[in-house]
Amino acid sequence: MRTLSRMIINNILSVFLIALVFFVLIVQIIDLFANLTRYINQDVPFIQVLGLQILYVPQSVSYALPMALLFAISFAMGSLYSNNELVAILGAGIPMHRLVMPIIVLGAVFSLFSFFFEDYSVIPATREKNARSRELLGVSRSFSNADITLIGAQGQAIYFADYYNDATQTLTNILFVLRDEDGRFTARIEGRNARWSGSSWEVPNATVFRVNGDLQRASEELFTDPLLNTSPRAFRRQTQDLDDLTREEARERVETLQAAGLPYRAALTQYYERIAFSLTPFIVALLSCSIGSRLKKNILLLSLLLSLVVSVGYYVIQMVLSLLAGVGGVPPIIGAFSGAAVFFCIGSVLLLRAKT
Repeated sequence: MRTLSRMIINNILSVFLIALVFFVLIVQIIDLFANLTRYINQDVPFIQVLGLQILYVPQSVSYALPMALLFAISFAMGSLYSNNELVAILGAGIPMHRLVMPIIVLGAVFSLFSFFFEDYSVIPATREKNARSRELLGVSRSFSNADITLIGAQGQAIYFADYYNDATQTLTNILFVLRDEDGRFTARIEGRNARWSGSSWEVPNATVFRVNGDLQRASEELFTDPLLNTSPRAFRRQTQDLDDLTREEARERVETLQAAGLPYRAALTQYYERIAFSLTPFIVALLSCSIGSRLKKNILLLSLLLSLVVSVGYYVIQMVLSLLAGVGGVPPIIGAFSGAAVFFCIGSVLLLRAKT
């Protein structure tokens, strides 16, 4: 049985590597043609365009991996069936679920790889590509923000400011309100500006109003309080997509939006989608084991067609559910994981009904 499993896995991996290169090239061509007009208009040198496409390789691999794995497993299982090898294997008393178990384990390994590959390779390369692309195309981006109203993470500090300068990490024309754990007013701080000290906000020449029996007013040369510890990142203009953030940074972004009382459903859905996407290789391995064993003729063409149809169906369902989650139609976790759950159920049912 070990020899048989090793033979099947070797067949799958050999086809997988070829399919991965093929699908990576398709993704690369799509990205290149999507930006080609802008590159030509800005006279971007060929060597720079080539550098951008090289930086896009990790993202292309991430997108292409599930499709390539689906094609490889479908092709390998279809070849076994077409050559009557599958009939011989099942006739020898080897059950279908035992035959496909190494393939499903392979899908789980690829899922684990995808989970870490996203953070340690895809995100850094994508950031670098986007930064170089903006530089070459003359596109500037600023995280400075205006007209800010924000609630601190503990809910005990409320921030009002006319402007946040991201380069200097300062706030202009500020008004801070502090509350106790029960939500009662304790202090109001006014000032022309505030600066980030590394752990809290500092207000020079501040006017402070406190309640101590009656309302008291005082001037302080430099006011700070441990409750004023909201990170400058929370004051930024939200122009960066979660696709450019690691999982930890994305989680912090969601927590910041929730604490500030800002719309967070779309961001939370994207955060969950990052986790759900890593399950895709495992899902397609399960699905292709059940469908691939039904292919007998035109295996190459049908395997390729199956890969494209299933991939498009999966991403369309995922996109629709994500949009519903973003507007509150379904909970974010449901919107993110429903696509994977639906295709997992389909794959499980088809595998249980596969020929034995």
